[in-house]
Amino acid sequence: MTAKIAIIAGGGRLPEMLIQNCLDQVQDFVVIIFKGQPAPDVTLPKANLVQLPLGAVGKTVSTMKEAGVQEVIMAGNLEKPSLFDLKPDIKGAKFLASLASHHDDALLTSICGFLEKEGFSVVAPHDVFPDLLAKEGLYGDVKPSDADLEDMKAGFKAIEALGALDIGQAAIVKDKVVLGVEGVEGTDGLIERCAAHRGKKNKGGILVKSTKPNQDERVDMPTVGPETINLLQNYGYKGLAIKAGKTLVVDAERMVKTADHAKIFIIGVK
Repeated sequence: MTAKIAIIAGGGRLPEMLIQNCLDQVQDFVVIIFKGQPAPDVTLPKANLVQLPLGAVGKTVSTMKEAGVQEVIMAGNLEKPSLFDLKPDIKGAKFLASLASHHDDALLTSICGFLEKEGFSVVAPHDVFPDLLAKEGLYGDVKPSDADLEDMKAGFKAIEALGALDIGQAAIVKDKVVLGVEGVEGTDGLIERCAAHRGKKNKGGILVKSTKPNQDERVDMPTVGPETINLLQNYGYKGLAIKAGKTLVVDAERMVKTADHAKIFIIGVK
């Protein structure tokens, strides 16, 4: 990319990768983070970093326009505040009032549409790093059992059914029973929450991740990485199934090494 870009960043490895790519490519960019929210663990010159309140929609837009931004990438995890806790500026209040729904998909699609009306192009992280998209097939040396394959089917069906209602991108399944689906606590919270629902042995089960049916794939794509595998290991899970082409895989090589060492399988499913 040659146009100046804004990375609207939360926490996690993905925004850090995007920032490093800009530095490596001598790409003109600005990073926008939000007060009280997770942020990339990267040291940047003040000229490249702006911190704003989460509800400062007008200020965010004016900051990007004044900086000459043409393209916007949204990446990284943010904590989901209650709309009652937000303190939007005038433009933010108008935007919230215009929403037909406050569910994730509708909100993110509306944000993309709003940014485009303001003159920006919204770019997906995997447009910058195509290799981030999950591939089909086994990732490491550990193979799922026939029972695991049945659990995968149940997990993907649950995400598809509940995803149509804009509920979650992940599910935990054991013995064909869906122990839980992702809520506002995110995938990490789902993994922890479901660990207590597995019976006396308190082991096993798999994590399944995929996009929701009506999701705008430029933003909020389900993401996995080494940290995902570490958490699955800590709670005694067996594996991870991801939708190929519909999930972002960060630090794939390290993730596979971590999974093989922990005897956890990773598989991409079409």
